[in-house]
Amino acid sequence: MKSIFQFKTLKARILSAFILLLVLVISFTTYTYNSNTNMEKQAKGLVKEDLVVLNASKNLALSMSVRLSAALNYVMTGDEKYKETFNEYREMAEENNAILDKYEKSEERTKLVEIARDWSNLVNTEVFDIYQKGNHELALENLMDTHDLVTTIRNGYEKLADERADAITDVGNDVVSTSSNNRSIGIVVSLILTIAGIVIAIITASIISKPVTVVANRMKELADGNLQLEPLVVKTRDEIGTLMASANDMNDKLKQTIHSIYTVSETVATSSEELAQSSNEV
Repeated sequence: MKSIFQFKTLKARILSAFILLLVLVISFTTYTYNSNTNMEKQAKGLVKEDLVVLNASKNLALSMSVRLSAALNYVMTGDEKYKETFNEYREMAEENNAILDKYEKSEERTKLVEIARDWSNLVNTEVFDIYQKGNHELALENLMDTHDLVTTIRNGYEKLADERADAITDVGNDVVSTSSNNRSIGIVVSLILTIAGIVIAIITASIISKPVTVVANRMKELADGNLQLEPLVVKTRDEIGTLMASANDMNDKLKQTIHSIYTVSETVATSSEELAQSSNEV
């Protein structure tokens, strides 16, 4: 495990520190991108589906009220424009039903559509047709008998609209919450990256400067003639380690050289004494 952190060059040691910082930056960038992508998907879903269903449901609820009012006015006045209004809003209801078919396929909505269509057909046969036959009171009575049914249908569509409004609110809250979390995380991560950068810079500088200082002090001791020092401990295989090993070699070679000089000096001194004795004997 320890060998993993042994580097052959000082350049590799420095690069590894900055690669670590780069990994942290890339990780944060990836997290931010994924969060923003999710928010974008939620926003697109909000526009594409929830708002469409909300508007269509509200239009259908409005259509029921308008058609009931138009049918009632027709029965009361006999004015054909109210019958035309009834048919126009019936067509509008079918258009909105077609929109809901794409996004809202619940059984509840399907039943509402069937009941609403049955009611429209009932108004045509039991109200409009009877009114045209001259039986105005029966037509009005038949229409009023459907009032509770219209209320049920309208409330059903309004319920669908409220459910979509709640869904939109939930999505909006999620987007706001995610944005707030991203902002907080961004601040925290920025602080972490800043501190990590400072720590990495200090550690890297210490890793480089400390052994260089040790070697410089050793060279100063050697220059002062102190050769009785313990060898420097070489812990790395990079340029710093090579420099420390070279300082140890220099120390050893200086010892050997001085020892050789001392040996030669002893030999020369011995030879000089022998020559001096020989000269005295002569």
